[in-house]
Amino acid sequence: MIEYKQTQKEKLPEIVVLNHEIFLGMYSRDPYILSEYENRLSSASPVVFTAEENEKIIGDSVAFEKDGAWYLWILGVHANYRKQGIANHLFEMNEMYAKTHGFKKVIIKIYSVSSAMIELAKKRGYLITKTEKENEETFIVVELVL
Repeated sequence: MIEYKQTQKEKLPEIVVLNHEIFLGMYSRDPYILSEYENRLSSASPVVFTAEENEKIIGDSVAFEKDGAWYLWILGVHANYRKQGIANHLFEMNEMYAKTHGFKKVIIKIYSVSSAMIELAKKRGYLITKTEKENEETFIVVELVL
């Protein structure tokens, strides 16, 4: 049975290992390492949600306030657990958190090669607001007004 939890930053080392496996080879750069997570989150108060099976993390999301909106920075699900609604549930948890904490919108910047994530966001009502280029990557920015 899959359990969904809000957890603490102390779980980041385990999350980084999982996300390395999830995102390896997907983008032109290697997945973030722990120090990159820590650096990025040092000035934020992140909220981390996990999907766990037998106390093993199989999916996660990391989000925080950015420019007055709820910014969903990372969301991933292990390949063996996809197509089970886990990413959808993690989206829902973030949207509920944002709404109950007074945020008016959720913003996600998705790598353009992540077509499944873009489609899931669109199915959940997110609208594409712009495309950004950074280094060699193209990102699709999507927003959900709450």
